[in-house]
Amino acid sequence: MAREEGARALLLRVLQYFVGRASHGHLQERVHQAVVQAARSYVDHIEAHASAPEGIVRDMHEADMIAADLTPQDAILCRLTKPLVQSAYKLIKAGIGCHVEGRDIGAGLLKLVDRWKRVKTIETLQKRLETYLETETERLIAKGQETKAEAVQDRVETLIVLMEGCQSIDQLRQKIEDLFSNSEDGHQNTLTLSTVHKSKGREWTRVFILGFAKYMPSKFARQAWQVEQEQNLIYVAFTRAKAELILVDVEPRKVDAPPSVPAMPATETAGAQ
Repeated sequence: MAREEGARALLLRVLQYFVGRASHGHLQERVHQAVVQAARSYVDHIEAHASAPEGIVRDMHEADMIAADLTPQDAILCRLTKPLVQSAYKLIKAGIGCHVEGRDIGAGLLKLVDRWKRVKTIETLQKRLETYLETETERLIAKGQETKAEAVQDRVETLIVLMEGCQSIDQLRQKIEDLFSNSEDGHQNTLTLSTVHKSKGREWTRVFILGFAKYMPSKFARQAWQVEQEQNLIYVAFTRAKAELILVDVEPRKVDAPPSVPAMPATETAGAQ
């Protein structure tokens, strides 16, 4: 019941976003038919403007996303950095140029690499990281700082993913510097992968929400204000899409499962644009 109320509240916030934009005449077309159709599951008196584009809201498996003719006008968003890095290397392997948005995220990872001055090997660094992850997350959770605990976990797990295949600390540093950058640094012509936080204020024609069902809302959101914060973040993620919103499943696909289909129940797509 609480989850349904939360979904309804989120939907209303999304509608307010679109209605606010639609009140400026030239933006009326931004209220896509798909959004209104989803909204009618909760607010049945809502009608789409006659000039509104139909829009697309659908789900997809990660394997199909990588084969989806991705362009620099698209973006892949995720609640966490680690899944973005994992997808980035799959994309690079498939010959798709991409970058992870946020040079400052890379700087934070480099700072973590240099946390232990006497560590000289990848193996020793991984052991230190595993110990640090356990003790630091326990300490933060005990203090009621779940959000910080999640951030620590994401940084450590991202770094461990980046360490794969590295033979030295210097190689790891170079890998981080190569992958993390800002679009304004000349990377507008490659596919953007971004955390939802980093995507604020930006829009793309087609947006893929990586691991939506798995990572959003955060499992660390336990207090009422944290749950509300997560709902706001979902709202931000959905409203980055100008024409098409795709929720991407990252769980292993069953052997006999069919490819992703374009249709998606309206009750699962509330908040898309």
